[in-house]
Amino acid sequence: MPKVSIIIRSHNDIAFIEQTMQAILQQNYRDFEIVNVDNGSTDGTWEVICRMNPNGVKYQVTDYVPGKVLNEAVSKSSGSIIVFNNSDCLPLNEEWLDNLIYPLLHNQDLKIGAVYANQVPRQDASPLVQ
Repeated sequence: MPKVSIIIRSHNDIAFIEQTMQAILQQNYRDFEIVNVDNGSTDGTWEVICRMNPNGVKYQVTDYVPGKVLNEAVSKSSGSIIVFNNSDCLPLNEEWLDNLIYPLLHNQDLKIGAVYANQVPRQDASPLVQ
């Protein structure tokens, strides 16, 4: 099974980061690393990341340019499959990662290069997010 790098970006997401990290850590697919990229959080998000991903790749940035930051995170990752997830995007179940990477692993004849998941907005999300 190929290793997956799950890149999580965050900024002052203390309300979500622990629940998101816990859901990722409970995935059935186990060969993954978490790469945390934090945009200078001041609300305790960084401390939760350090506690929950003590030996993983994690770093903070102060000049957040989305494409640049994500490309840098990819360069720091070791997986052959890259998954991007925001800190406030909670996987719905333990099969999230299995289901997400399934087409990449089992449809080689179709030469699939990327997949995405259906996103279910939180009930408390703003109408613009929904």
